[in-house]
Amino acid sequence: MIEIGRWAGIDIPILNLARGIWVTGPFPEIPSSSPFVEDMTAEWYYRPEGAGVLMGMGKKPGDELEVKMTYEMMEKIIEAGIHRVPVLEKASVLTSWVGVRPMTPDDRPILGPVPYLDGFILNCGWGGTGIIQAPIAGQLVAEYINDGHTTTLDISPLGINRFEKRGHLEDK
Repeated sequence: MIEIGRWAGIDIPILNLARGIWVTGPFPEIPSSSPFVEDMTAEWYYRPEGAGVLMGMGKKPGDELEVKMTYEMMEKIIEAGIHRVPVLEKASVLTSWVGVRPMTPDDRPILGPVPYLDGFILNCGWGGTGIIQAPIAGQLVAEYINDGHTTTLDISPLGINRFEKRGHLEDK
């Protein structure tokens, strides 16, 4: 998205952050009916995944972007998990990976038109919630394209202009 913004002559304030994820082997101690649980202060979450549990933890801005699972990252995820859900101490690791999360400086997506670039509409910076929010985001973009405004929800607080300061985008 950053590169696309450059092609269009705009600075889209996206921070690419890593999120480490690991999945346990079968783990009946946490039933598949358990809800998604997130501790936003630690950037940690877990949810049932098949017969096991999926858990993830994100890196904070300023951390080095490393898109491979390191022992240090895995240790942090496991420690955070056991601290919050002690029974996870009995779990085994089945698989793990690291993905990139495109985030904005204020952790909210950028959604809507670029005021000074006619016809350029942004829908980015959702981080890990893009799949969850895709239906409403798509509806809002379609409303804007079709009607020139949205009716379902006011998207103006999500516009890119919130990052502008005296005519220039703030430093990331």
